[in-house]
Amino acid sequence: MLSKILKYILVFTFVLLIITVLLQVFSRYVLIVTIPWTEDGARLILIVMTFLGTAVALRDNEHIAITFLFKRIPTKYKNYLSIFFNLIILFFLIFFIKGSLEMTSMNWVLPVVSFPKLKIGYIYIILPISAFLMVYFLIIKILNDINTIKNNILK
Repeated sequence: MLSKILKYILVFTFVLLIITVLLQVFSRYVLIVTIPWTEDGARLILIVMTFLGTAVALRDNEHIAITFLFKRIPTKYKNYLSIFFNLIILFFLIFFIKGSLEMTSMNWVLPVVSFPKLKIGYIYIILPISAFLMVYFLIIKILNDINTIKNNILK
């Protein structure tokens, strides 16, 4: 369910990004008038799309990874190495969540220049949300690896 919701949000933000950029290009080069909010709007949409996309990429194992060690070790040890690397990422995410929560709270009331009613903190809230999603997906991956190790031991 969560995966479907994330995919729909990502598709929606991507379409919104395309519309915003096309509107910016059309207004600038055809109408010779720049719409002031389109540049900031595209940037903000890209931020949301990037961080939610990062969580989805981590869930689907499509994030950037160094596979050098995975290719060199025997198959029976790959789950151990996966758990180790996922724990390192989890450790990093704890600090990322702490920092992103602090940054969000510091900027909660600052307005976005092109959108005075929109606060920067509302945009920054995507940072801890995506980090919590990544933690959730990592915990699932670690538990799956532990189950795989248990099943291999019982065989």
